[in-house]
Order: sequence, then C-alpha cells, then structure tokens
Amino acid sequence: MKHFALSGLFALFFLTSCAGNGNIEVVKAEYGSQDNWKDVTEIARSRIKDGKFDISASNELLGDPVPGKVKQLRMKLLCNGKESNITLLEDQSISADAQNFSELEKQFAVQELSGDAAVIQKAVEEAYKKKSNKIVLEKRTYYLDCPGDSKWHLVFKKLNNFTIDGNDSTFVFKTRDKRGICFDSCTGTALINVTTTRETPPFSQGDIIAISENMDYIDIEIHEGYPDDADSQQFFYKTPVLTIYDEKTRKLKKNVPDLYLTGIEKLKDGVFRFKIRNKVTPEMNLKVGNFAAWRSTIPGELCGHEIDIRNSGTMLFKNLTMTNARGLAIAELGGEGANRYENWIITYAKAPKGASIPPLLAGSADGLNSAKMRKGPILENCVIEGIHDDGVNIHGGYAMLVESKGKSIVIDYREGLVDFAREGDKIHIFSDKYTLAAEAIVESIETMKNYQEPKIDKMPNSRTFPDRSRASYIKVHLDREIKLPSGLFIDNPSVTGGGFILKNVITRDHRAHGFFIRAGNGLIENCTLENIHMGGIVAAPEFASWCESTYCENLVIRNNTLRRVGIATQPWNTGITVAAWEGFFVPLPGGHRNITVEGNILEDNDGPNMIISSTDNIVVRNNRFIRPMKYSSYLQTKFKINYDALIWGTETSNLSLSGNVVSEPGPYMKKLTDFTDSVTGSGLNDGIKIK
Repeated sequence: MKHFALSGLFALFFLTSCAGNGNIEVVKAEYGSQDNWKDVTEIARSRIKDGKFDISASNELLGDPVPGKVKQLRMKLLCNGKESNITLLEDQSISADAQNFSELEKQFAVQELSGDAAVIQKAVEEAYKKKSNKIVLEKRTYYLDCPGDSKWHLVFKKLNNFTIDGNDSTFVFKTRDKRGICFDSCTGTALINVTTTRETPPFSQGDIIAISENMDYIDIEIHEGYPDDADSQQFFYKTPVLTIYDEKTRKLKKNVPDLYLTGIEKLKDGVFRFKIRNKVTPEMNLKVGNFAAWRSTIPGELCGHEIDIRNSGTMLFKNLTMTNARGLAIAELGGEGANRYENWIITYAKAPKGASIPPLLAGSADGLNSAKMRKGPILENCVIEGIHDDGVNIHGGYAMLVESKGKSIVIDYREGLVDFAREGDKIHIFSDKYTLAAEAIVESIETMKNYQEPKIDKMPNSRTFPDRSRASYIKVHLDREIKLPSGLFIDNPSVTGGGFILKNVITRDHRAHGFFIRAGNGLIENCTLENIHMGGIVAAPEFASWCESTYCENLVIRNNTLRRVGIATQPWNTGITVAAWEGFFVPLPGGHRNITVEGNILEDNDGPNMIISSTDNIVVRNNRFIRPMKYSSYLQTKFKINYDALIWGTETSNLSLSGNVVSEPGPYMKKLTDFTDSVTGSGLNDGIKIK
C-alpha cells in the first residue's frame, strides 16, 4: 500500500473513506478564508496524475486571495463514486491514491488530538518564517490542548515585530494544570482581538452550610457545575486562602478577612470541611448561607500564569478579554519592558455547564504581575474585576548579602530567568531595619562555582533565604568598597518596573490590593478602584513576606477615585498608602522619595483613608474625602495606628498637606490628622478641612 504525507498545519476535516482501485476526481475546490474564496478546481484537477493526487494548500500553488490570513483549501472529492470532503489549512499537503483513503482517515483522526493548538502554533510560525509581520486567524472558537510535556498550550519564542490578530476568536484552554500562552524573548510582538478562557474554572465555590461552635472549621457545599475535587492535591495543592461573599449581592463580604487553611476534608460528594488556621471571631459576621470561593493551586507553582511574558519588551496586548484566568492572568518577568495593555479586560465567564449560580471569581490570582522589568507596563482603558489577588502588582526582587570584601560582594540571588544587574546599574543595600545602608555602581558580575558560604551574621526574616540548600551565588564587583554584615537585603532599582503608567484603569470586586506598587518614576491617573479587600493604592516594599522590592521615587498618584477599599484585610494599608511596614513602620530615612498625591476622590472608606510612613518629600493636596469613616475599621487593634484619624503618619519628613477637603464625615472620624513626632512638614494641622 502506498503511503501519504502530511506536512504543515493540522487540518479540520470530515472524510468519507472509499475503497477499491478506482480513480480520485475533484468535484469542487476553493481556497480562501471566511467570505473570501477563490475557485481553484482546475488547479486541483491538474494535481491528479496516474491515479495519484498530490496537492499543497499553498499560496505559491493557489495564489493568495486573502493576504495576511490563515486560509483553507476546501475540496469535494469522488472516489469510486463515493463523495469525500477534505479541508486543508494553509501549508498543509497530502499525497494519496484511491487505495489509501481509509488510512488517510485514520491518520487525520490521530492528528485531531493535538487540534487547535497545533493550528495556531504552526500558522504563526509559518507566517513568521515567510517574513510576514502579521497573521489574522480565522474567526472561531479554538479548543487548545497542551502539547506533550509543555507547561503552556502555546509557546512563541523570539517572535519579533509580529502581530497575532485573533479576529475576535476565543481560545479555550482545555488542560487544567497547564499555563496558557508563553511569549519568550520577544520584542514588538502584539496579541490583539482575542478572548481567552478555561474549559474548567481554575477555582471553586459553594455555600457555607455549617460553622463549628469554636469557629475552627466551616463546611461548604460546592455549587453545581464547579470543580468538586477540593481535596485534590493535583488541582488544589495546599489551598492558600478562602474568600467570603454575601450570598445576595455576590460581593466580597465586609469585615471578613482572608481565611487561611490548615486542611480540607471531604465529608461526602460535593461537601467539604475547611479547617481554618487564623482565628474567626464573631465580629466577622460570618454566617451560614454566605458564599465562599477558593482558587486552584498546582504542585510546583502557586498558581501559574495564563499569559507568560519572559525577557521581552515593547509588547502590545489590545482588545484582549480574559475570563476564568488561571493564576496570574498576565505575568511579565524580565526584559526591557514598556509593554502596553490597551482595552484589556478581565471579567467573569458565563456560568459553567450545569451551573445555576454565576462565578464569584474571574481569575485566581493577580491581574497583572510585573516583575523585574527594565521599564514598567503601560495600561490604558483596562478593566480588572473579580480576581483573587492584586489588581496590578509592579515590583522587583531582592538578593541577600553573603559576604563583602573590598570592592566585591557575594550575593545569594535566586531568579535564574533574569539577570540581577548589568554594568552601570546602581544597587541598594538595606540595614536590618530596612533603611538604606549603602549604594554602589555595578562594574562587573561573575557566577560563583564551588563557593563555600561563610556563616551568615544574621539571617533575615524572609520566605526566600533561610533555606540555604537553594542558594545561588554571584560575585558583584562595585565602584566602591562595601563593608557590611551578611544577611542584609539588596535590590537593583533599575529592574523594578520604573516608568510605569496606569491610566483610566478600573479594578474592582477582588481580594488583596488594588494597585501594589514598588517602582519609581510612575504615574497612576484617572483610575477607579472599588470594593477591594486590602488597600486601594499601596506603595510599599515587601522584605519579609514575598521579598518584592522596592521603595518608590518620583511617583504621581493623581485624579483617581477610590470607593470601599480596605474592607477586610491588612488595614494598615487603606485607601492610599505610602509606607513600609515589616511588623513595624520602617524608621527614617525610610526609602520613599518625592511622592505626589493630588486630586483624588476617596469615597465611603472606613478607617484612616491615608497612611504615610518611611517617606521623604511627599505632597498631599487637593484630595476630596466623601463620607469617610461611617463604620469602624476592622482589626484595628493589631496595628499601632490611630484609627480615629482620617490621615495618619509616622517616620516621614517634608510632608506638605494643602487644599484637602472632607464632606459628610462619619461618626468614627474623631480627628482629621494625627502624626507622630517623627513627622515634619507643612500644613499638618490645617492642610485638610471639613467642607
């Protein structure tokens, strides 16, 4: 039996096999896309010779009726009087005769398992090889399986100055424990006009049906249609947090903070017991009948990324809608940065099959997590709602000082995908009180091999560095001598996402922070933040917890609206916070520099609406506070803050307060301002007035 050859893209097709030794006839053939088709019947007929049919769905053979789009070759064939319909995608070819049609059918069926992921992958790669700068996909829903042992359904590497236009198509990621799309080492690449979603929601949800008497566990019945394997270590590995919603409004419930878990026990099909780690108190108003939601986590990674951008720059994501986003909806890590996001929307999917209750979540972690970028992201006209962590998180990362000798230091730096620094970068070394201890210019870097680490003077409080078995050593040569004890944090402010812009961005109805900023030279303008668990706009480094750097310099927060933020968790970072808190507020000289907070509207926020610490030269002017502090702020006794004051500050120099007004204050606002003796500046007593 003769064999056939397949090359290029996988083809979607329906084929009726024929048997016998007759001839193949072409009844009809056309080449094109959507509404634009070219009759190529005569060309196809000319490809039959001596009973063998060889044809390629190529522009070279058939012409190009729709430049820039993925085309198809649709053919109606006769074999021994039986009709067969075959559709080849662009760059696919077949070689067949009447005897091997049945084998051809079987081979196509095997190919179908890799399906649409191969269609898109191959189409993009072939177009790029042909020096095209754009591909327009056929408009439809693509169901993507994850190929082989890949972490991603689609991977595009070194794809430069190229546009993938989804043509309003939808990508459905079918594999629960795999990431979505990876862009690796790309420059100037765009993904536009696409919706992404998950076949199975990357979270689950249900009704609270019982609460233990001592409030150390709650029982939850899974909503119909949502994942009912909450005890699965494959999909809900060490589930980190439970979030509570009002069952009538389906909004985050005020004063119920994140509930961390020690375990999940299956009681019966669809019913689970969630064992609570942190203390649940009557003040939380947690009730039977409330809704709860929790995100999926996967062994080896906390949550994963839906769109993964690695060591890339000047990317464009436009008219991109994401629902059921697994983990970080978009994670950019390393590279030149300055990636743009325009009309990017994260929103709720439709209720899954068999469900009567719509989803409580739109995504299972951050909206955008921007880490270690040379230049920060630019977001304009975006909406981020219903996610399970920060709306936008912009940050760098820390290394740890291991040894200092003359003009050289040895550091423990663990981000293998991103270089710690380049020649000419200025690095910061922080004291054990997290204030700036030294700075220096990098002259060169070398990787250390067979390095024997000396005893660390004082191991820092950190998630990252106490496990010395994972240490990775780098020697950094500096322009000056450094003599400091080991165990201190080091950062490189050149790779923290400086120069970012957040403009006309809406983020709402989610846990964690609205915007969490650890970068300089940034602008946050005309944004709306509402109904958020933690602080609305928070500029604060994290040393001990997630080890994300650093302080902010030259940051402008202007003309934004913040409503009902800081409603449940971490009330030391409330409406607008510029601070540093590591179990204490970091003393002067702190680390934040040159901050402007002006023209913002803070509406219906409880507790202090602004908290300021660890900052030099901050201007707070012409902000409006509407109906502040109508209700008591939850968990206030845990923090050394005056919760009777609208604006509270400590460890701050050169604070300028002017032109700020308050209207309709609530009964819990006892003072307009309260500053400790470590705050200096102007307008501290009269820079804010009740209208």
